[in-house]
Amino acid sequence: MDFYIAALGRSRSTALANRLTSPPDHVVFHEPNFAADRYTRLFRLQLADWGIPEDQAFDRSWAVKEILGHREMIEKFTPPKVVLCVRNPRDAALSFFEKHRKQGLLVRYPDELTALAEGLSVPFTVIRYEDFNPHTLRSIGDWVGWPGGGETSRGLTSFDRGFELNQNRDRELPRECYRLADEVAERCNEFIETFY
Repeated sequence: MDFYIAALGRSRSTALANRLTSPPDHVVFHEPNFAADRYTRLFRLQLADWGIPEDQAFDRSWAVKEILGHREMIEKFTPPKVVLCVRNPRDAALSFFEKHRKQGLLVRYPDELTALAEGLSVPFTVIRYEDFNPHTLRSIGDWVGWPGGGETSRGLTSFDRGFELNQNRDRELPRECYRLADEVAERCNEFIETFY
């Protein structure tokens, strides 16, 4: 593993991983769940999209992006570098609510990045959702030593996230979701102090 992307969900980590991916030589696997030793649907979808047979998946430079199980991944693979993707907790919660409503999933909101950032013993950098731009993407590519240049929206349709392609969409959420997002933000003081 060349590096690891430890992300808060809805922090544009998929776009970052896609940008850094330039198959067949450099690939970032999206939430493959390698710590559990079983490959996910997203892992197989990516390999098919790139035209890479599963038994040759690791015959190249590779990295992983996950939103859960960061400590397990770091302990198992000891990546030489870690990229932390973060976002304002209230906005991330609203984005989760929107995504999971459109996908028909239950809401989940993991937060283990604060403790991870405090305990990392390898070089790491932080990329904030709010600072996501072409310059930041280039600097992350330079920092991990990969050429980048991949399409940030690649695979979203096959990941059941095609609605994200509409950048001008209005969020259609019940008022209760906004109240819950405010509660999430109130509980995330340590996270906000660490990353903002």
